[in-house]
Amino acid sequence: WLADVLGAALGAALLVLLLAVAAFGPALSGFDAISQDLDQVRQPPSAAHWLGTDHLGRDQLARLGAALRISLGGAWLAVAAALLLGCSLGVLAAWRGGWAERLCVVLADAAIAVPGLLLVLLVAALAPGAYSFVYLGLAVAMWVEYFRVVRAMSRSVLAGSPVEAARL
Repeated sequence: WLADVLGAALGAALLVLLLAVAAFGPALSGFDAISQDLDQVRQPPSAAHWLGTDHLGRDQLARLGAALRISLGGAWLAVAAALLLGCSLGVLAAWRGGWAERLCVVLADAAIAVPGLLLVLLVAALAPGAYSFVYLGLAVAMWVEYFRVVRAMSRSVLAGSPVEAARL
């Protein structure tokens, strides 16, 4: 019980710290994430460079903040796309039924049949080097969970008496 609460608190604190570094990292360091200073190569942490510098003299705190913005932004984008696709298809399948539901279920089964990592790599291979296709691949791999939950919940709501009364 206590370990679960402490673990959740530690996880929340770590997430807040990562969000703070993503939001304020480059501003706190005062350096650009990509500008090189070959006079400052591999400096240890100091007052000027809180996390030190890399092999090209770039500030590590600024680079960490930039990388976190890309990673967290992409994660939010992938989850939002999967949520939108899964919820839309789930409501459509429950509402229309028949061939529309069968088609959505077949698509969901096909997405589950392919391993998630392979699906992400297949979609990402469409445009090598483009982050947007990696996040699109993640969304394609994740939409099925939202689809199944929303379809089951929508079925129970659509079978309820208020909806039946509205149809009459």
